Amino acid sequence: MLLITTAEERTWKKDEKIIFLGGWCKLYSRKHIWSKLNYKLVPYHWDDRDKYYEDYKYLSEVYERYLKVLSKTLNNIHGLNYSVRYWRIVIGPWLRFFIDTIYDRYCSIKSAIEAGNVSSTLIMGFDIDEWIPKDYNQFYQTFTTDQWNHFIYGEIIKLVGSISYEVIGERNHPNVNYNKRIYGGKLGRIKNYIVNGYARIIPDRFNSVLFTSSYFDLNNLIKLQLKLGQLPYFHGPIIEITDYKVNMVSRDQLKIKSEVNEFEKILNKLIPIQMPKSYLEGFKQVKVLAKKYYPQKVKSIFTANAYSHDDIFKIWAAGQVERNVKLFIGQHGGNLGTCLWSQREDHQIEISDKYFSWGWNKQNDAKVRFLSAGKLLHLRNRFSSNLSGPILSIWTSLPRYFYCSYSIPTAGQFLNYFNYQIELTKLFEPELLKIYKMRLDSPDFSWDLKNRFIDDGLEEYIEENTIKLFDRLNGCRLCVVTHNATVFLETFVANFPTVLFWNPEYYEIRESAKPYFDALHSAGILHYTPESVAKILNKIYHNPMKWWMQENIQSAKDKFCEKYAYISDNWLEEWRNELSSNDTEYYGEEKYPN
Repeated sequence: MLLITTAEERTWKKDEKIIFLGGWCKLYSRKHIWSKLNYKLVPYHWDDRDKYYEDYKYLSEVYERYLKVLSKTLNNIHGLNYSVRYWRIVIGPWLRFFIDTIYDRYCSIKSAIEAGNVSSTLIMGFDIDEWIPKDYNQFYQTFTTDQWNHFIYGEIIKLVGSISYEVIGERNHPNVNYNKRIYGGKLGRIKNYIVNGYARIIPDRFNSVLFTSSYFDLNNLIKLQLKLGQLPYFHGPIIEITDYKVNMVSRDQLKIKSEVNEFEKILNKLIPIQMPKSYLEGFKQVKVLAKKYYPQKVKSIFTANAYSHDDIFKIWAAGQVERNVKLFIGQHGGNLGTCLWSQREDHQIEISDKYFSWGWNKQNDAKVRFLSAGKLLHLRNRFSSNLSGPILSIWTSLPRYFYCSYSIPTAGQFLNYFNYQIELTKLFEPELLKIYKMRLDSPDFSWDLKNRFIDDGLEEYIEENTIKLFDRLNGCRLCVVTHNATVFLETFVANFPTVLFWNPEYYEIRESAKPYFDALHSAGILHYTPESVAKILNKIYHNPMKWWMQENIQSAKDKFCEKYAYISDNWLEEWRNELSSNDTEYYGEEKYPN
């Protein structure tokens, strides 16, 4: 059978028996094409969730080994002597995403081979220079696309060597509109100049703590900075990294010689042709930009999200950390602290001097301190339900391809999530269904959910997220949250009537969090089956607030918030004390010796 690796139809032969590598190949919008083909589907290797968790632990070990090797290599290339912690801050987000992603793609190819039905595949030609991202942000926007995955699957197939392939004349090019941070036009350039000047001068001359991507709303961020005796400062500079010419001589030095197994042999071949240019060809220029636009005299840095996508910030912050400036990371969303595993959570805690959670601790890790959730402060008891309004079901959207290792549905498992929610609507009383609205997330990642709803006869219940969530909730009577993420923490803090509904098979919970989720389940807030949640919604939809304000409901919600959405009346004082104190100690790696 001809192996089809992606939804790129230029590599399909429609008159042959074919085997799809995964559900990501079958775009719903192209159902009229693939439904007529003679095809089979390769079983997805991480449908075994125990394997998914065990692989996460293995990949954590691989990541640590590769980080240390690449830290030495990058030091040698750039003539530096920085610590592993420095390079963890700079390349860590990309390296972990890349390792996990390549392993997933490799396992899918191995599953296809083990199926025993694969005869050959078609691979489009490409120019390698087009596929080396200029920075992390460009990589992140590319690696869940069909084009990038066709390129990567092709390289893995070549390296594995067990599948016959033909390189066809069609060319594979990136097809992504990269998000740019800079403002366009003359007024935009003026705005950039003012923002960047303010971002550099104010912290350098007047402030000891730099805030960027803090996730505080503007009002509370101003209050906190004034409490610290600082001039208000809102976010870091707005800079766009330019592209750089590929230097394959430097990239050859990235080749890692040790090979533990076939996967790591493949990884060794792909890292040199996929590491972002901002860590190699453009590294010195990015350091110049960081020095030009970021302050040099701060004593500590606080961010909730810049640690991830912003390479200029990461290179600047890593350099400051080498000078013993403290790096504080704040929790930026839900799932963290509750999910069974999360490579993002691991990274945030590891790079920080202090990690500020929203109420939870981590055993044997003194760096994790809980403070009032900055992102949630402005929501306290802010909204009341409208008994004449609809029930709003809030959906998530996830890439068609695996992208990040944490306990959520991944790849084709998203369709199980979709079907779970559709099954629920079939159990509603007619009057309830009339007021039920399903708010879609964006981007859609080509799941084509809107047309799926239309084909299921549910078009009138679709609601796209064109209105801000809490502006929309002001007109609703009840919120149904369908995934373990930030939204229900927000509605809990706002004390807005909320019902939770998800499949626990895909949202595994760590042991320390189970008692709190069990309490929500016992109170009737959290449900795991369509039958269970339909029963409670059919019962309370006339007056959800009456149900919500019952003592046992409020008690379970409040106890959960104390642990995972903590808000203190004395939050300003507590935040000031943590940001001002010197009781930090980093227990990371030693610098490499001179």
